[in-house]
Amino acid sequence: MKRLAARDFEDLLQESSARFPYSKVSYHPPITKLSSTYYLTLPPGMHMQNYISTPRTPFPFFDKATASMCQSIHKFQRKTCAFYHTTELPQEHAVRGRHKAALAAKQGQAIPVSQPKCKTLNLTTYKYHALGDYPSTIRQYGTTDSYSTQLGELEHRRSKRRFPRSGKKKGGMVQSIANQEAIERFIKKVNNAHEKLSLQNEPVSHHLCNSPSEHYHITKSFHKSEDLTAWLVEQRGDSAFENFLPQLQDHILGRVRGLAYDGDEHEFSDEDRSSININDNKLYHHSMFRVNYTTYDLWREQDTINPSTHADIMVLSHKDEQTHPYWYARVVHIFHVMVRSRENVYSPFSSPTRMNVLFVRWFRRDVNYPSGWTEKHPHRLQFFDQENPSDAFGFVDPDSVVHGVHIIPAFTYACTEELLGPSQARRQKDGEQLDADWKYYYVNIVGHKVTRDWDDILQSESNKVGDFGDREDEDVDAMMQETNSEGDEDDSEGEREEE
Repeated sequence: MKRLAARDFEDLLQESSARFPYSKVSYHPPITKLSSTYYLTLPPGMHMQNYISTPRTPFPFFDKATASMCQSIHKFQRKTCAFYHTTELPQEHAVRGRHKAALAAKQGQAIPVSQPKCKTLNLTTYKYHALGDYPSTIRQYGTTDSYSTQLGELEHRRSKRRFPRSGKKKGGMVQSIANQEAIERFIKKVNNAHEKLSLQNEPVSHHLCNSPSEHYHITKSFHKSEDLTAWLVEQRGDSAFENFLPQLQDHILGRVRGLAYDGDEHEFSDEDRSSININDNKLYHHSMFRVNYTTYDLWREQDTINPSTHADIMVLSHKDEQTHPYWYARVVHIFHVMVRSRENVYSPFSSPTRMNVLFVRWFRRDVNYPSGWTEKHPHRLQFFDQENPSDAFGFVDPDSVVHGVHIIPAFTYACTEELLGPSQARRQKDGEQLDADWKYYYVNIVGHKVTRDWDDILQSESNKVGDFGDREDEDVDAMMQETNSEGDEDDSEGEREEE
């Protein structure tokens, strides 16, 4: 936790949303609620700086989000920061003390005793002053990722690095730096030619990178295979694998027949299932797959999904798309099967065709929990109950995956075994199978790599963001008064006890 970079503080801020959520039983509810509001008000304003690059530009939302963000920053300074006494770090205090001691010794004075200097959030800086100008500036010059002063700011370091080797003489310093630049350019040219020649002599690698034009990539390996019947026997008694084979057959048959996926697996009869056959009764496992997608600001990105580490994915919603555009799931297994199909029981089977499948455990969104940009709370999820295995587990075509998602456990709530008993569908920790799940999870919408499907959601909520600040102020002020009155009552009771 020493010498943290800006990205480290960003990660800590994202994790804090799950570790310190707003609740009535928190250490100080108004302050916790203000911190949560501040945490979820910044992303619409800051991240939209890069998203305003499409014909369907939600500028009204951007204007209101920027105003709401500025109000929240002032509210954070006025109430949250005022509640806490913050000082400089111990090492900063020590350095300042040594400087004062050295100065006092030089002047022959007594060494002064200093206390840590008080530190407060300073809003009188250009960084905060310029926040309100972002919408108008983006309208004129484009998104902030279209231009950068980083190259120019870093280029002066090159000349400073050459200066100590220039002789530092006024007459020949410029010529010496120019000679160093010419030598470096020549050496770089030689190295590039040498690298190009070495690549020509190397044998051509048979490992091809996945094409960015493909939506996803799974290796074509057939090494890790399992006999499907024997593998299911090993999973006997595990409720996660109940009706695994019939559901897999229904999923495959629906894709073979080209039926549109509406969120529920199509159910077929045994006669229909007999029209497909899994070649050699083999299941071929894979450790990961990669999915390509385009972000809202038209950048190309790729996520790697691994059931052991980064297993959470999101797919387009097919039922409540008017309120939330995505469904969330955790990948349990990645595999492919070789499928042979036929039109009816009298026709021969076709040649084997590869079909990639994801076996997932579904999350359900807690619709009773107020969440989203308007409510300033992340969306809360929970696994489906094991009493309905068809809802809790299912199969997904990898081509339906939008991309990975960061889902954070709600650490405030305890773990539970009610949703699923001991199962191989859970992750392993230190080589041991976990026996419980967190009761709730949060979707990290701050680190959410927004796609174009959020456009309608952002524009629909743009009409609500502006009215939220006043309501939030009233709620927080009321809670502050309530908390202060409770504190006064506690103080009066303590005084009576002392008397």
